[in-house]
Amino acid sequence: MTLRRWLACLAALGFASGAAWADARAELPPVVLGEPSAFAPRERLDALRQGRTRVALPTSPSLRWQLELHANLEHPPLVDGTGALVALLANGDLVRVALDGNVVWRRRLPCAVSNVPPALLAEDVALVVCGDGTLLRVDRDGRRLDSTFLDGSAVRANAAPLVREDATVVVALDDQLVHVSSEGIVLARARLGLTEVFVGGLMPFDGGVLAVDARGDVWFWRAPAVPRKLGSFGGSPPAGAVVLGTRALAAVVSQESRVVVLDPVTQRTSVLALGDAALGLRFDGPPSLAPNGELLLTTSLGEVLALTSSGEVTRRIAFDVPEKLADSRFRTATTVERRAPLVVDARGNAVTFTRSGQLVILTAEGPLHTLKGRACARPLAVLPAGERRVITACADGNVASWSQP
Repeated sequence: MTLRRWLACLAALGFASGAAWADARAELPPVVLGEPSAFAPRERLDALRQGRTRVALPTSPSLRWQLELHANLEHPPLVDGTGALVALLANGDLVRVALDGNVVWRRRLPCAVSNVPPALLAEDVALVVCGDGTLLRVDRDGRRLDSTFLDGSAVRANAAPLVREDATVVVALDDQLVHVSSEGIVLARARLGLTEVFVGGLMPFDGGVLAVDARGDVWFWRAPAVPRKLGSFGGSPPAGAVVLGTRALAAVVSQESRVVVLDPVTQRTSVLALGDAALGLRFDGPPSLAPNGELLLTTSLGEVLALTSSGEVTRRIAFDVPEKLADSRFRTATTVERRAPLVVDARGNAVTFTRSGQLVILTAEGPLHTLKGRACARPLAVLPAGERRVITACADGNVASWSQP
């Protein structure tokens, strides 16, 4: 299949519930996650996992400081309301780095950390899930607060917890969901008896919580009722799903690299976009939601695609592979591992990495700004850290601050 034919197929696919997606976005109430002033309180930044930030991203940033944390990062760090970085390292250390790049404290946690990403609670308290199912809280001064044993293992678990509007927390363990009060008291639990773990992150929905398992099945739980299945993406979504509206969830399914949208009311799915093995094309997940309602995805060919709810490709920007090298044979040879997900601001500007680790800014109008020099050998995340300021995090433990001059 030629690239032109592939694009034509994208335009023809369409999403039958596109109007529901567009209309439902306006129906979603504001979601307060942890400390409202935090810039990056959890992975994918907000409760709906849309990759959006309320602060303006820099369009031509300069490097302010760079720091080596001397241990690998397996999860994106968090950024509180002061612009300080809170990072959970692979060796079990929790580190707080101030706005100026100085390490405020570094604490070794009293447990084996799980594969569950950390989150920020109110007053910049860090929430960490241990492999034995213990829930730890550490305040902004590095003091360990109370701990709660959740009576379950988190050895295989990897979905990010959800901090609800009432300051309670829902945590996904290996085989159950647990609802915990702000004081650390277990309020409710649901054992689903699944062999597959939940992926991505838990999300708020209709007064309850959404969870997506590794098979792509979508579950809804609102205690005291038992969890119920709302449908399936029809394949494994390794990076989890994104809430687009009250009638639409989206995910990149690894099988054939499909972008799938699910209506949780009708349980109907639609394929918004398809990868192409012949071109070496696959989509990086999860998608991000632009302020105009379009889905933004990076691809293995080094492009950003903007998709409408009807499946139309409105923008196709090559940020990593030069346009003059658009030959399909070359592109097949340059497919790479998944990149750090896009972060989008209210103006529609976005930031990500190239495969070589350079920081790239995409403006809403289309122009690109690629910073000279290598920001990362193994890019992990770009995090908003204040107005026109971001922090880059690399899997090897290197973090750096960039801001507008």
